Amino acid sequence: MNQINFDFSTTLGLLLLIVLASSLIGIILVISNRNSNKKDIITGLALGITLFLFVDNLEGSTMLGIDFGLTRITSNIILVLIFSITIITLITIETNRTNSYRTNKELENKELAIIFALIFIFHSMAEGIIIGHNIQFINEFSISNHGIQSLSFGLHKLGEAVVISTPFLFIRTIKLRDIIKILVIIIIPGIIFTYLGYQFNIGNLITYLFAITSGGLVYLIIKITQIMKRNRDGSNYYLGVLLGILFIYLSGFLHSIGL
Repeated sequence: MNQINFDFSTTLGLLLLIVLASSLIGIILVISNRNSNKKDIITGLALGITLFLFVDNLEGSTMLGIDFGLTRITSNIILVLIFSITIITLITIETNRTNSYRTNKELENKELAIIFALIFIFHSMAEGIIIGHNIQFINEFSISNHGIQSLSFGLHKLGEAVVISTPFLFIRTIKLRDIIKILVIIIIPGIIFTYLGYQFNIGNLITYLFAITSGGLVYLIIKITQIMKRNRDGSNYYLGVLLGILFIYLSGFLHSIGL
C-alpha cells in the first residue's frame, strides 16, 4: 500500500484543522448542555481532565526540578519561582476583578473562559515546540504512520476545549465572537511555536513552559471546584471526574501505542 507523505507546510495545515475541529467539538459539547441536567457531569468531566493534565504538565516540568537533584540547582529555583509566580499572578487577577464583572455573572464567566484559555497557551507552546522538533527529524508526516498519534492529539485538544469552555455552561447568551476569541487563543500559539520548534533549537524552553502551565492548572482546579460547589445538582459530578481522568488516559495511551 502506497504511503502518502506531507511536507511541513501541509502538515502544519493538517495540525491546524485537527486543533480547530477538536476544539469546536469540545466547545459545542459544553454549550449544548447549558440548559440540560448534565451540567454537573460536564463540570466533573472538566475537573477530571484538569487533574490528569496537571500531573502530566508537572512531569513535563520534571516535577519542578526535583528530578535534577543538585545537578541543576539554578533551574530548580527558576522552575519553582515561575510556578509560584503564575499562581500568585492569577490569584491577584482574581481578587482585582472589577465590580461590574463581579455583579454581572455573564461577563464574569466569559472572562473566566478567556483566563482558562490563556492558561493553556503555555501548554500549547510547549506542545508546538515538541511537534515542530519531531517533524524536523522525521522530515515528512504520513497518515499511515501517524494516524493514531493524530487521533490522540485531537482527543487531547478536545479535552482542553471542554475545560476552557466550562464557564459557558452558566452563560445564557453566547455570541459567535465569544467562541472565536477562545478558538484564536487555543489555536494560534500552538501553530506559531510548531513553526518555531521546526526552525530553531528552542527545546530548552519546554520544561519552563510546562512549569508555568502547572501553576495555572492549580488555579484552574480551584476555580472548577468552586463552580462545582455552587452549581452541582447531585452526585453525578463524581462520575464526570472519573470519565475526565479516563478520557485523558485514553488520549495518552493512544499516543504511546502510536509511537
